[in-house]
Amino acid sequence: MKKSFFSFILGFMLGIMILGTITVYAVDSSMIEVYYNIKDIVINKVSKMPKDDKPFVYDKTTYVPLRFIAEELGYHVDWDYETGSVLIGEVEDPKSYYPGEKPNGIDYMNYQEGHSFHSFRYGYNTSIKTDNVGKEFDSYILLYIDDIANIDDAWNYIEFPLNNKFKSFKANLGMTSEYQNTKDIVRLEIYADEVLIYESSVKAGDMPTKITVDISEKEKIGFKMITTGKNDSQIGLFDAHFLK
Repeated sequence: MKKSFFSFILGFMLGIMILGTITVYAVDSSMIEVYYNIKDIVINKVSKMPKDDKPFVYDKTTYVPLRFIAEELGYHVDWDYETGSVLIGEVEDPKSYYPGEKPNGIDYMNYQEGHSFHSFRYGYNTSIKTDNVGKEFDSYILLYIDDIANIDDAWNYIEFPLNNKFKSFKANLGMTSEYQNTKDIVRLEIYADEVLIYESSVKAGDMPTKITVDISEKEKIGFKMITTGKNDSQIGLFDAHFLK
């Protein structure tokens, strides 16, 4: 059976060799002869076979779709258009910038608080901080509110410059392990250029939540923590990072 090699690899199906070590590339629109005589693929003693883009044999080498094999083995597969790279399994965000990272990270530009007993902290590759389910992080933004028993002063706010350089912000929002038993309900508000773009409430016993917000063409981003002020409380934006 003859089939255009180009049409086969379209849709991000890359050939990997099971029996050989030579990769075949088509350099023009010429036709090549391939054989679809693979009856089955067995992975960990279980019969598997792609529904589409069937494996084939060319020049005594068997080619199997890379995405199919990787996903059947439990790995996530992605494609980086900018670098022309196939990404399999755990990967770092290709262009991530962290608060406190040196020398290319981001440092805060403004901090305000309702009372001087409140505080903030952020860091990258620093002392480990743990969320309320025991997961450890060495990059984070922490916001703390003291038990001042005055709701009007129970807030703090930190801003970071963006300078129109970033597309999104990502983090895991949750209680820190030190204050996971607080009786207060904490509200987090995220502002971009002083416009509210995200809000969420967190209380003791809540599972951490993944956050992704669009910050395209924004000058700055701000994070505001608000409580009733009746109890000490601290939240973490764990693995907080900005993507270009």
